[in-house]
Amino acid sequence: GHYDVQPTEPDDEWLSPPFEPTVRDGRIYARGAGDNKGQIVAQLMAHRAWRSAAGGPPVNLTFIVDGEEESGSPHLPDVIREHGDDLAADLVYLSDGPVHADGRYVLSMGVRGLIAFEIEVTGADRDYHSGHMGNLLPNPAWELVELLASMRGADGRLLIPGFYDDVHAPEEAARAALAELPTDVEAFKRDHHVDRLAPSHVQDFHERT
Repeated sequence: GHYDVQPTEPDDEWLSPPFEPTVRDGRIYARGAGDNKGQIVAQLMAHRAWRSAAGGPPVNLTFIVDGEEESGSPHLPDVIREHGDDLAADLVYLSDGPVHADGRYVLSMGVRGLIAFEIEVTGADRDYHSGHMGNLLPNPAWELVELLASMRGADGRLLIPGFYDDVHAPEEAARAALAELPTDVEAFKRDHHVDRLAPSHVQDFHERT
């Protein structure tokens, strides 16, 4: 999990100081109580209770608490590479995620990965008037548009060669579990102020998320 948080603005809408935890109606209100300090505290308290009641779990547990998640965890990969042997594990549990729309708690079976890159497209080495050279010289803006368009098909499937080579499809048991979750696509679109979803070759709503 992570202990860093998003900014508190607008501050005048807080009913209590954001960095002074306040209990109201059985709930803790403070910046980060739901994302993600509360979950971390719950795990630590559960571990302490387990140790007190039964001497602790029968396996080794390693807690990783990040302080840069909201900015993309720029240093976490270096820490993992440097301490890979100490952090090696059979299972990784992430406590940062949403509650289902109907309020029930869920155990997610995976999360999407993340990839970042920069593309630089160049044309002539000097400025030219588009009225004179617009149809003669290559336009980096249009070439970038064409490049981006070539990366994805109309159904949302990525067309980059080899991209899906190491991607494992969900097991049937996982898909069956997802199918049991209630789904209200129309309510989702209303809540997010859109009239359609993004194109996708994956049909199941929850598998896409």
